[in-house]
Amino acid sequence: MRILFTVANSPSHIRALVPAIRAAEAAGHTVAIATAATSAEDIAAYGIEHLPAGLDILELVARTLEESGTTFAHLTAMERTVDFFIGPPAEAMAEDVIDSGWNPDVIVRSTLEFGGVLAAEVLGVPHASVAIGGAVNVISPPSTLAPLMAPLRASFGLPPDPAGEASFRHLHACLMPETYDPAEAAVPHSRFYRHENPGRRGDALPPVLAGLPTDKPWVFASLGTLAAFASDGISLLKSVVTAVTQLDCVAVISTGRGVAHQEFGSLPSTVVLVESVPQPLLLECCDLFITHAGHNSVREAMRAGVPLVCTPLFSEQPYNARRCAEAGVGEQLRTETMTADDVLAACREVLDDPRYRNNARRIRRDMLALPTLETFVADLQSLVRSGSGRSNGH
Repeated sequence: MRILFTVANSPSHIRALVPAIRAAEAAGHTVAIATAATSAEDIAAYGIEHLPAGLDILELVARTLEESGTTFAHLTAMERTVDFFIGPPAEAMAEDVIDSGWNPDVIVRSTLEFGGVLAAEVLGVPHASVAIGGAVNVISPPSTLAPLMAPLRASFGLPPDPAGEASFRHLHACLMPETYDPAEAAVPHSRFYRHENPGRRGDALPPVLAGLPTDKPWVFASLGTLAAFASDGISLLKSVVTAVTQLDCVAVISTGRGVAHQEFGSLPSTVVLVESVPQPLLLECCDLFITHAGHNSVREAMRAGVPLVCTPLFSEQPYNARRCAEAGVGEQLRTETMTADDVLAACREVLDDPRYRNNARRIRRDMLALPTLETFVADLQSLVRSGSGRSNGH
Protein backbone atom coordinates (compact mmCIF):
# COMPACT_ATOMS: atom_id res chain seq x y z
CA MET A 1 0.00 0.00 0.00
CA ARG A 2 1.23 3.48 -0.90
CA ILE A 3 0.38 6.03 1.79
CA LEU A 4 0.94 9.74 1.26
CA PHE A 5 0.80 12.04 4.29
CA THR A 6 0.10 15.73 3.59
CA VAL A 7 0.95 18.48 6.06
CA ALA A 8 1.79 22.18 6.29
CA ASN A 9 5.51 22.75 6.81
CA SER A 10 5.34 23.85 10.44
CA PRO A 11 7.87 21.71 12.39
CA SER A 12 5.24 20.90 15.01
CA HIS A 13 2.71 19.79 12.39
CA ILE A 14 5.27 17.51 10.76
CA ARG A 15 6.31 16.12 14.14
CA ALA A 16 2.72 15.18 14.97
CA LEU A 17 2.52 12.83 11.97
CA VAL A 18 5.83 11.06 12.53
CA PRO A 19 4.53 8.26 14.83
CA ALA A 20 1.81 7.27 12.34
CA ILE A 21 4.29 7.40 9.46
CA ARG A 22 6.70 5.13 11.33
CA ALA A 23 3.91 2.67 12.11
CA ALA A 24 3.06 2.52 8.39
CA GLU A 25 6.71 2.00 7.44
CA ALA A 26 7.09 -0.74 10.05
CA ALA A 27 4.10 -2.54 8.51
CA GLY A 28 5.97 -2.65 5.20
CA HIS A 29 4.05 0.04 3.33
CA THR A 30 5.56 2.64 1.00
CA VAL A 31 5.25 6.02 2.69
CA ALA A 32 6.08 9.64 1.87
CA ILE A 33 5.27 12.99 3.42
CA ALA A 34 4.15 15.84 1.17
CA THR A 35 5.10 19.28 2.45
CA ALA A 36 6.99 22.36 1.28
CA ALA A 37 10.44 21.93 -0.27
CA THR A 38 11.93 24.17 2.42
CA SER A 39 11.30 21.42 5.00
CA ALA A 40 13.70 18.97 3.34
CA GLU A 41 16.24 19.09 6.18
CA ASP A 42 13.57 18.60 8.84
CA ILE A 43 12.08 15.61 7.00
CA ALA A 44 15.53 14.08 6.45
CA ALA A 45 16.20 14.22 10.20
CA TYR A 46 13.27 11.85 10.68
CA GLY A 47 14.47 9.57 7.88
CA ILE A 48 11.23 9.84 5.90
CA GLU A 49 10.78 10.10 2.11
CA HIS A 50 9.90 13.69 1.19
CA LEU A 51 7.59 14.69 -1.65
CA PRO A 52 8.07 18.47 -2.06
CA ALA A 53 4.59 19.97 -2.36
CA GLY A 54 2.59 22.99 -1.33
CA LEU A 55 3.50 26.45 -0.07
CA ASP A 56 5.94 27.42 2.65
CA ILE A 57 3.45 28.29 5.40
CA LEU A 58 6.11 29.89 7.61
CA GLU A 59 7.18 32.21 4.79
CA LEU A 60 3.52 32.98 4.09
CA VAL A 61 2.95 33.87 7.76
CA ALA A 62 6.01 36.13 7.84
CA ARG A 63 5.01 37.89 4.62
CA THR A 64 1.41 38.34 5.76
CA LEU A 65 2.54 39.82 9.05
CA GLU A 66 4.81 42.27 7.27
CA GLU A 67 2.18 43.32 4.75
CA SER A 68 -0.74 43.57 7.17
CA GLY A 69 1.06 45.01 10.20
CA THR A 70 -0.99 42.71 12.42
CA THR A 71 0.23 40.44 15.21
CA PHE A 72 0.83 36.72 14.91
CA ALA A 73 -1.70 36.07 17.69
CA HIS A 74 -4.33 38.05 15.76
CA LEU A 75 -3.50 36.33 12.49
CA THR A 76 -3.72 32.84 14.00
CA ALA A 77 -6.61 33.34 16.42
CA MET A 78 -8.57 30.09 16.59
CA GLU A 79 -11.55 31.40 14.64
CA ARG A 80 -9.24 32.42 11.77
CA THR A 81 -7.05 29.33 11.68
CA VAL A 82 -9.02 27.44 9.05
CA ASP A 83 -9.37 30.56 6.88
CA PHE A 84 -5.59 30.79 6.82
CA PHE A 85 -4.91 27.17 5.87
CA ILE A 86 -7.71 26.89 3.32
CA GLY A 87 -7.18 28.81 0.10
CA PRO A 88 -3.81 29.10 -1.67
CA PRO A 89 -2.06 26.58 0.66
CA ALA A 90 -4.71 23.90 0.04
CA GLU A 91 -4.85 24.64 -3.68
CA ALA A 92 -1.07 24.45 -4.08
CA MET A 93 -0.83 21.20 -2.12
CA ALA A 94 -3.59 19.55 -4.15
CA GLU A 95 -2.08 20.61 -7.48
CA ASP A 96 1.40 19.41 -6.55
CA VAL A 97 0.19 16.04 -5.25
CA ILE A 98 -2.00 15.44 -8.31
CA ASP A 99 0.83 16.36 -10.69
CA SER A 100 3.53 14.44 -8.79
CA GLY A 101 2.77 11.02 -10.22
CA TRP A 102 3.33 9.49 -6.76
CA ASN A 103 0.04 7.55 -7.11
CA PRO A 104 -1.04 6.98 -3.49
CA ASP A 105 -3.58 4.34 -2.53
CA VAL A 106 -4.70 6.57 0.36
CA ILE A 107 -3.91 10.11 1.50
CA VAL A 108 -3.61 10.95 5.19
CA ARG A 109 -3.71 14.66 5.98
CA SER A 110 -3.08 16.60 9.14
CA THR A 111 -6.23 18.33 10.33
CA LEU A 112 -4.92 21.75 9.25
CA GLU A 113 -4.01 20.65 5.72
CA PHE A 114 -6.91 20.56 3.29
CA GLY A 115 -5.27 20.01 -0.09
CA GLY A 116 -5.05 16.30 0.64
CA VAL A 117 -8.84 16.03 0.59
CA LEU A 118 -9.03 17.65 -2.85
CA ALA A 119 -6.17 15.57 -4.27
CA ALA A 120 -7.66 12.33 -2.95
CA GLU A 121 -11.04 13.02 -4.53
CA VAL A 122 -9.50 13.99 -7.88
CA LEU A 123 -7.35 10.83 -7.82
CA GLY A 124 -10.28 8.67 -6.69
CA VAL A 125 -8.62 7.36 -3.52
CA PRO A 126 -9.81 7.49 0.11
CA HIS A 127 -8.43 9.98 2.59
CA ALA A 128 -8.09 10.12 6.36
CA SER A 129 -7.06 12.78 8.85
CA VAL A 130 -4.91 12.81 11.97
CA ALA A 131 -5.63 15.29 14.77
CA ILE A 132 -2.43 17.32 15.09
CA GLY A 133 -4.06 19.98 17.27
CA GLY A 134 -6.81 20.36 19.82
CA ALA A 135 -10.29 21.75 19.19
CA VAL A 136 -10.75 20.02 15.82
CA ASN A 137 -14.47 19.90 16.58
CA VAL A 138 -14.40 23.68 17.18
CA ILE A 139 -11.95 24.89 14.51
CA SER A 140 -13.04 22.78 11.56
CA PRO A 141 -16.48 21.20 11.95
CA PRO A 142 -18.23 20.39 8.66
CA SER A 143 -20.43 23.49 8.91
CA THR A 144 -17.33 25.73 8.97
CA LEU A 145 -15.52 23.88 6.20
CA ALA A 146 -18.37 23.77 3.67
CA PRO A 147 -18.37 27.42 2.48
CA LEU A 148 -14.58 27.70 2.66
CA MET A 149 -13.94 24.57 0.61
CA ALA A 150 -16.71 25.23 -1.92
CA PRO A 151 -14.70 27.42 -4.36
CA LEU A 152 -11.74 25.03 -4.22
CA ARG A 153 -13.95 22.03 -4.92
CA ALA A 154 -15.44 23.86 -7.89
CA SER A 155 -12.01 24.79 -9.26
CA PHE A 156 -10.96 21.12 -9.21
CA GLY A 157 -14.21 20.00 -10.82
CA LEU A 158 -15.42 18.17 -7.72
CA PRO A 159 -19.11 17.83 -6.85
CA PRO A 160 -20.60 20.31 -4.35
CA ASP A 161 -20.41 19.43 -0.66
CA PRO A 162 -22.99 21.75 0.94
CA ALA A 163 -22.93 19.94 4.29
CA GLY A 164 -19.13 19.92 4.52
CA GLU A 165 -19.01 16.16 4.97
CA ALA A 166 -16.21 15.41 2.52
CA SER A 167 -13.26 16.43 4.70
CA PHE A 168 -14.10 13.78 7.32
CA ARG A 169 -15.80 11.28 5.00
CA HIS A 170 -13.74 8.19 5.86
CA LEU A 171 -11.59 8.14 9.01
CA HIS A 172 -10.37 10.66 11.58
CA ALA A 173 -7.63 9.57 14.00
CA CYS A 174 -7.58 11.07 17.51
CA LEU A 175 -4.35 10.52 19.45
CA MET A 176 -5.58 11.66 22.86
CA PRO A 177 -8.07 9.62 24.91
CA GLU A 178 -11.70 10.66 25.05
CA THR A 179 -11.28 11.26 28.80
CA TYR A 180 -9.01 14.21 27.94
CA ASP A 181 -11.43 15.87 25.51
CA PRO A 182 -14.83 14.16 25.12
CA ALA A 183 -15.84 16.69 22.43
CA GLU A 184 -13.26 15.22 20.03
CA ALA A 185 -15.53 12.24 19.49
CA ALA A 186 -17.97 14.61 17.75
CA VAL A 187 -15.71 14.76 14.68
CA PRO A 188 -17.29 12.46 12.06
CA HIS A 189 -15.80 8.96 11.75
CA SER A 190 -13.48 9.47 14.74
CA ARG A 191 -11.46 6.61 16.17
CA PHE A 192 -9.02 6.82 19.05
CA TYR A 193 -5.47 5.47 18.87
CA ARG A 194 -2.48 5.43 21.17
CA HIS A 195 0.04 8.22 20.73
CA GLU A 196 3.72 7.30 20.64
CA ASN A 197 6.24 10.07 21.21
CA PRO A 198 8.34 10.75 18.10
CA GLY A 199 12.09 11.15 17.91
CA ARG A 200 14.77 12.07 15.40
CA ARG A 201 17.83 10.07 14.44
CA GLY A 202 20.48 10.39 17.13
CA ASP A 203 18.27 12.14 19.70
CA ALA A 204 19.99 12.48 23.09
CA LEU A 205 19.83 14.87 26.01
CA PRO A 206 22.57 17.52 26.21
CA PRO A 207 25.48 16.17 28.31
CA VAL A 208 25.27 19.22 30.58
CA LEU A 209 22.03 17.84 32.03
CA ALA A 210 23.57 14.57 33.17
CA GLY A 211 25.40 16.12 36.12
CA LEU A 212 22.52 18.17 37.52
CA PRO A 213 21.08 17.34 40.98
CA THR A 214 18.43 14.65 41.27
CA ASP A 215 17.26 15.52 44.79
CA LYS A 216 15.07 18.39 43.55
CA PRO A 217 12.06 18.44 41.23
CA TRP A 218 12.93 18.92 37.56
CA VAL A 219 11.04 21.64 35.68
CA PHE A 220 11.14 21.92 31.90
CA ALA A 221 9.95 25.06 30.08
CA SER A 222 9.39 25.62 26.37
CA LEU A 223 7.09 27.97 24.48
CA GLY A 224 7.24 26.01 21.23
CA THR A 225 8.78 26.24 17.77
CA LEU A 226 6.67 29.24 16.69
CA ALA A 227 7.13 31.37 19.82
CA ALA A 228 9.51 33.64 17.92
CA PHE A 229 6.53 34.87 15.88
CA ALA A 230 4.78 36.05 19.05
CA SER A 231 5.56 39.70 19.74
CA ASP A 232 5.80 39.08 23.47
CA GLY A 233 7.52 35.68 23.29
CA ILE A 234 10.83 36.85 24.78
CA SER A 235 9.21 38.76 27.64
CA LEU A 236 7.12 35.71 28.52
CA LEU A 237 10.24 33.56 28.50
CA LYS A 238 11.94 36.04 30.84
CA SER A 239 8.99 35.79 33.25
CA VAL A 240 9.34 32.01 33.23
CA VAL A 241 13.10 32.20 33.89
CA THR A 242 12.58 34.66 36.74
CA ALA A 243 9.98 32.36 38.29
CA VAL A 244 12.01 29.15 38.17
CA THR A 245 15.05 30.83 39.75
CA GLN A 246 12.87 31.26 42.84
CA LEU A 247 11.83 27.60 42.94
CA ASP A 248 13.87 24.97 44.73
CA CYS A 249 14.24 22.97 41.54
CA VAL A 250 16.38 22.06 38.57
CA ALA A 251 15.07 23.96 35.55
CA VAL A 252 15.79 23.41 31.87
CA ILE A 253 14.58 26.22 29.60
CA SER A 254 14.40 25.68 25.84
CA THR A 255 14.64 29.17 24.35
CA GLY A 256 14.39 28.32 20.67
CA ARG A 257 16.73 29.45 17.94
CA GLY A 258 17.95 33.01 17.63
CA VAL A 259 17.50 33.96 21.28
CA ALA A 260 20.60 35.47 22.92
CA HIS A 261 21.02 33.72 26.26
CA GLN A 262 22.89 36.69 27.73
CA GLU A 263 19.55 38.53 27.74
CA PHE A 264 18.60 36.50 30.80
CA GLY A 265 21.57 37.62 32.89
CA SER A 266 23.40 35.53 35.47
CA LEU A 267 21.51 32.38 36.49
CA PRO A 268 21.98 29.71 39.20
CA SER A 269 23.80 26.55 38.16
CA THR A 270 20.51 24.66 38.50
CA VAL A 271 18.86 26.76 35.78
CA VAL A 272 20.09 25.71 32.33
CA LEU A 273 19.25 27.45 29.06
CA VAL A 274 19.37 25.40 25.87
CA GLU A 275 18.47 26.33 22.31
CA SER A 276 16.55 23.10 21.84
CA VAL A 277 16.24 19.69 23.42
CA PRO A 278 14.54 16.38 22.47
CA GLN A 279 11.31 17.13 24.30
CA PRO A 280 9.94 13.57 24.74
CA LEU A 281 13.25 12.41 26.23
CA LEU A 282 13.43 15.26 28.72
CA LEU A 283 9.80 14.81 29.74
CA GLU A 284 10.65 11.27 30.85
CA CYS A 285 12.64 12.71 33.76
CA CYS A 286 10.60 15.84 34.60
CA ASP A 287 8.15 16.66 37.36
CA LEU A 288 6.57 19.73 35.74
CA PHE A 289 6.31 21.16 32.22
CA ILE A 290 5.78 24.89 31.62
CA THR A 291 4.35 25.00 28.12
CA HIS A 292 2.54 27.12 25.56
CA ALA A 293 -0.02 24.28 25.43
CA GLY A 294 0.58 23.32 21.83
CA HIS A 295 -1.15 20.01 21.18
CA ASN A 296 2.12 18.15 20.59
CA SER A 297 3.48 19.37 23.90
CA VAL A 298 0.33 18.49 25.83
CA ARG A 299 0.15 15.07 24.20
CA GLU A 300 3.83 14.29 24.82
CA ALA A 301 3.52 15.42 28.44
CA MET A 302 0.47 13.22 29.01
CA ARG A 303 2.29 10.28 27.41
CA ALA A 304 4.96 10.79 30.09
CA GLY A 305 2.44 11.49 32.89
CA VAL A 306 3.87 14.98 33.55
CA PRO A 307 1.58 17.79 34.84
CA LEU A 308 1.59 21.25 33.29
CA VAL A 309 1.57 24.99 33.76
CA CYS A 310 0.05 26.36 30.55
CA THR A 311 0.94 29.75 29.04
CA PRO A 312 -1.02 29.73 25.74
CA LEU A 313 0.05 32.12 22.99
CA PHE A 314 -2.22 31.73 19.93
CA SER A 315 -4.37 29.52 17.71
CA GLU A 316 -6.01 26.62 19.59
CA GLN A 317 -3.56 26.84 22.51
CA PRO A 318 -6.03 28.63 24.85
CA TYR A 319 -8.49 25.82 24.17
CA ASN A 320 -5.84 23.21 24.97
CA ALA A 321 -4.91 25.06 28.17
CA ARG A 322 -8.56 25.11 29.28
CA ARG A 323 -8.84 21.39 28.61
CA CYS A 324 -5.75 20.75 30.75
CA ALA A 325 -7.22 22.77 33.60
CA GLU A 326 -10.61 21.07 33.29
CA ALA A 327 -8.96 17.64 33.20
CA GLY A 328 -7.03 18.54 36.36
CA VAL A 329 -3.62 17.96 34.79
CA GLY A 330 -2.40 21.55 34.97
CA GLU A 331 -2.89 25.22 35.71
CA GLN A 332 -3.81 27.77 33.04
CA LEU A 333 -2.38 31.32 33.04
CA ARG A 334 -3.62 34.37 31.14
CA THR A 335 -0.61 35.16 29.00
CA GLU A 336 -1.71 38.76 28.32
CA THR A 337 -1.37 39.68 32.01
CA MET A 338 1.03 36.97 33.23
CA THR A 339 3.85 37.97 35.58
CA ALA A 340 6.78 36.02 37.01
CA ASP A 341 4.88 35.84 40.31
CA ASP A 342 1.92 34.22 38.54
CA VAL A 343 4.20 31.59 37.01
CA LEU A 344 5.87 30.96 40.37
CA ALA A 345 2.54 30.52 42.16
CA ALA A 346 1.23 28.15 39.48
CA CYS A 347 4.41 26.07 39.57
CA ARG A 348 4.25 25.74 43.34
CA GLU A 349 0.58 24.76 43.17
CA VAL A 350 1.18 21.99 40.63
CA LEU A 351 4.34 20.68 42.29
CA ASP A 352 2.85 20.69 45.80
CA ASP A 353 -0.58 19.21 45.05
CA PRO A 354 -0.33 15.52 44.06
CA ARG A 355 -3.69 15.53 42.28
CA TYR A 356 -2.14 17.14 39.19
CA ARG A 357 0.41 14.36 38.76
CA ASN A 358 -2.19 11.72 39.63
CA ASN A 359 -4.55 13.08 36.97
CA ALA A 360 -1.75 13.23 34.40
CA ARG A 361 -0.92 9.61 35.15
CA ARG A 362 -4.59 8.70 34.77
CA ILE A 363 -4.63 10.25 31.28
CA ARG A 364 -1.40 8.37 30.54
CA ARG A 365 -3.02 5.08 31.56
CA ASP A 366 -6.01 5.89 29.37
CA MET A 367 -3.64 6.54 26.45
CA LEU A 368 -1.88 3.23 27.00
CA ALA A 369 -5.22 1.41 26.85
CA LEU A 370 -6.00 2.72 23.35
CA PRO A 371 -5.44 0.69 20.16
CA THR A 372 -1.96 1.13 18.72
CA LEU A 373 -1.04 3.07 15.59
CA GLU A 374 -0.54 -0.31 13.94
CA THR A 375 -4.32 -0.60 14.23
CA PHE A 376 -4.66 2.78 12.51
CA VAL A 377 -2.53 1.51 9.63
CA ALA A 378 -4.64 -1.64 9.43
CA ASP A 379 -7.77 0.54 9.35
CA LEU A 380 -6.27 2.48 6.43
CA GLN A 381 -5.67 -0.79 4.62
CA SER A 382 -9.29 -1.82 5.20
CA LEU A 383 -10.38 1.55 3.83
CA VAL A 384 -8.40 0.99 0.65
CA ARG A 385 -9.66 -2.58 0.24
CA SER A 386 -13.26 -1.43 0.63
CA GLY A 387 -12.94 0.74 -2.48
CA SER A 388 -13.96 3.89 -0.62
CA GLY A 389 -13.13 7.07 -2.48
CA ARG A 390 -13.60 5.73 -6.01
CA SER A 391 -16.97 7.41 -6.48
CA ASN A 392 -16.31 10.62 -4.55
CA GLY A 393 -14.32 12.52 -7.16
CA HIS A 394 -13.65 11.84 -10.84
